Amino acid sequence: MSEMQISLLGQRQKMREKELENKLEKNLNRIEPGLNLVERQKKVDIGIIDLFCKDRNDKYIIIKLKIKANTNAIVQLVKYNMALIKNIFNKKRLRAILVAPKLSKSVKATCDFFNFEIKNIYKERTMVKKRRSKQSKNAK
Repeated sequence: MSEMQISLLGQRQKMREKELENKLEKNLNRIEPGLNLVERQKKVDIGIIDLFCKDRNDKYIIIKLKIKANTNAIVQLVKYNMALIKNIFNKKRLRAILVAPKLSKSVKATCDFFNFEIKNIYKERTMVKKRRSKQSKNAK
């Protein structure tokens, strides 16, 4: 299992994908405000979706968590999409999000091609901290 340094809710530690999944399951708002878990480890014909959620607009979301994202993660998202669309899900009511700390240009381009979203929780946390420190300096 891959490991990485990730900051989630103020904690900094080495984390594995399962640990990341455990934390994010309890804090889905870190991925997107208003998410509700439908099923964790949802079995579909070709594999297991890490987190299967619904958003504020009642769209279903396939969430793939990766410590080290590569094109194989995108292939999995494509297969999960196909499996769900084949089994009664409307393509227009289905979204896919890849959650990973680092992405190569080719992974970003491939996600863009398939209209998959990308969330970098570590980067977002770091950016929030930088903004807060700038604001506190400006307030002085």
